[in-house]
Amino acid sequence: MSGYGAALALTLAVEVPIVAAFFPGRRLAMAALAAAATTATHLFMNFVLPGLVPPGAWLLTGEAVATLAEATAYALATRNLPRALVASGLANLASFLAGLWLLA
Repeated sequence: MSGYGAALALTLAVEVPIVAAFFPGRRLAMAALAAAATTATHLFMNFVLPGLVPPGAWLLTGEAVATLAEATAYALATRNLPRALVASGLANLASFLAGLWLLA
């Protein structure tokens, strides 16, 4: 598996269960949405964003954009913005920390 493929797999493995856990009764639907939203933001963050922002701002900007974009998707699906923001924030923080741990 490529470096990018491994990074995406780790991100999905960490984020999808966290998001699904925040929405009992809709876990399967939210897991599918989380997988789609996370894949989209991961692609954007790694292949589009580096050409748009200065090198030093890429990671922080990308994490912020991903968190807000994914939270928007979850809020639109559930009509629960506070829960969507917390789910997205915790999922993105967890995958970011998992990535740092693997790089250490």
